[in-house]
Amino acid sequence: MNRFLSSGCAAVALLPILAFQAWGQATLHTIFSNTPPTHAYNVVILSEGYTSAQLPQFLAAATNAVNTLFSVQPFKEYRPACNAFAIAIASAQSGSDHPVASISRDTYFNSSYDPVGDYIITIPAGSSGQGKVDALLQTFLPDSDLSILLVNDLIPGGSDGASNTAITASGSVSDIMVHEIGHVAAGLGDEYTLPYPGYPDIEEPNTTRETNRASIKWNAWIAPETPVPTPTTYPGVIGLFEGAHYHATGWYRPKLNCRMRSPSTTTFCEVCNEALLLAIYRQVRP
Repeated sequence: MNRFLSSGCAAVALLPILAFQAWGQATLHTIFSNTPPTHAYNVVILSEGYTSAQLPQFLAAATNAVNTLFSVQPFKEYRPACNAFAIAIASAQSGSDHPVASISRDTYFNSSYDPVGDYIITIPAGSSGQGKVDALLQTFLPDSDLSILLVNDLIPGGSDGASNTAITASGSVSDIMVHEIGHVAAGLGDEYTLPYPGYPDIEEPNTTRETNRASIKWNAWIAPETPVPTPTTYPGVIGLFEGAHYHATGWYRPKLNCRMRSPSTTTFCEVCNEALLLAIYRQVRP
């Protein structure tokens, strides 16, 4: 896994965490701080399914997750404009619910894997889940811009937490976490082609039904010689590739492959990267 050493920025060591602030059962830990939170893009990692005895393990895992995120563009380049924190709060039991295996765990945010594929991880939308995330962020860091819930489970999984909080299993930070951050931070859409009945037909920055070249939202990225729609024989360019938003036909994506199509892909495409950069710019003056 990449480690970063940016000029002008303090390096991040696994431990010790640099500073902390306590409140009730929770503690806020500074992983790295480059500028006052009111002038930065602030990332916060929260613990889920870690017992009191496992919280040091969470702090190391949170630092690892931050290292992973800031090895990816555009976060890597704009790290000097960012801060990263961890909120450690203990759960009564370790892990997460797995309904498919009839496993139930008493955890602080009540996370659960889905009952069919044992892959999608969610928390309740109300006061027993996302409400607790919101309360902790309001208490410790009202200027939080991106929250990530790190679930103490080795089974790969995650979700965008209904576009509120990126959720990932501790063993999935190198792929699923970064993909889900694309949803939460920049409103990016999935570029999958498998059907998802009932999914809203709302375009995202990286998905469209438009085929008129002049009206394509990422038209500025498409070279004049690139055909539209774009065949798969143009793998390295921005174009209009069919298959996105859970449709094999009639919906289009900017590039043949991207993290929003395949979470294990190492980079976001140029269009997705731009959307993420604009999300940072909304919080930080360029």
